[in-house]
Amino acid sequence: MMATPTNAEPLATARRRRREYRKGFAVFFACGLLATLGNVALGDGLVPPFLLGPLSPSAALWLAAGFLAALGLVAWLAHGLLDEHEISAAAYGQAAACGIVVVGYPVWFLLWKGGLAHEPSHVALYVTLLLVSWAGYAYRKFA
Repeated sequence: MMATPTNAEPLATARRRRREYRKGFAVFFACGLLATLGNVALGDGLVPPFLLGPLSPSAALWLAAGFLAALGLVAWLAHGLLDEHEISAAAYGQAAACGIVVVGYPVWFLLWKGGLAHEPSHVALYVTLLLVSWAGYAYRKFA
């Protein structure tokens, strides 16, 4: 476990790290929950509004800026919470996802160009990237 004390780390430090990890997780969960609720409120049921049609240029810029700001905030908060085991598991998951994209997307694209598959979907590619990354992370961390 991430916050298990070692010989070099006192129990109080391990408890503090565990508390910080849980607070960080709660912040990340709250950000995801707010984004989901915003999508449900603004969209058509569970379909986010940006999938229903084109966006205005100003809305696209604001959404892109908000995404990058949230990503920066999450990276800044997570920086102090992760140890080498978490970083290793995350890197394994990201490498697995990169392999899927590097191999899977060109094959899908070529099959589409040959008329054997539908046009590659950016949303499907992104969701696949996340799912494979999470699966690789879970495999490295818990298996």
